[in-house]
Amino acid sequence: MAPEILPETVLMRTPEVTAWWTPAAVRPMFFSETSDGKTLNGKAYPHPPLVFVVEGAHGLSVRALVENRRPGPRSALSIAPYWNVNEVGGVCLGSMATPRSAGYPAWGVG
Repeated sequence: MAPEILPETVLMRTPEVTAWWTPAAVRPMFFSETSDGKTLNGKAYPHPPLVFVVEGAHGLSVRALVENRRPGPRSALSIAPYWNVNEVGGVCLGSMATPRSAGYPAWGVG
């Protein structure tokens, strides 16, 4: 792997895995207040600090951080409060397009 300068939000990177975090923030979410799953509204909602991990070309997971600061090896993690995330943090990607490698992710960094 060639040397590269990574943003401070990147926690670790290997040829197979990239992990990064985002601080707590208000961000848009695209669902209906009536939860019909069909209407997209883009309203702003508070999100906790999050840790994302992408493995290979198709594995994405997310966990919520207990504290709003850059995590370390002993940082406490919780289940992220999203509908498409299972109990171990795996994100159901459905038909979403994904990168072809686990290299520097195009989303969530910077």
